[in-house]
Order: sequence, then structure tokens, then C-alpha cells
Amino acid sequence: MSTAATQVESSGDLSNLSVLLCIEALGVAVVQMLLAITMVTIANTVGTILAFAPAKVV
Repeated sequence: MSTAATQVESSGDLSNLSVLLCIEALGVAVVQMLLAITMVTIANTVGTILAFAPAKVV
């Protein structure tokens, strides 16, 4: 009886662990997406500044 109970508990822990890993993977993906959007925004801003800088200097 005790071995069956421990098996059920261990399988429950494994399913909970997989759910937590899935949530963590989603969180990492969201953070990476936000970082990518931020990098693109910075690159666009720098590109715009460099594009208009010579016109302002001349």
C-alpha cells in the first residue's frame, strides 16, 4: 500500500514539475520577445538619428 502511494505522489510531483517547467519556458520566451522588441526599437532609433544627422550637420 505504501509503495503505491509513493508512486502516485512521485507521478504527481513529476506532472507538477513539467507544468512548472512549461510555465518557466513561456516566461523565458516572453522575456526574450520583449528584449528583441526593445533591441529593434533601439536599432530603429539609432538608424533614424544616423540618417538625419548628416542633414542637420550640413
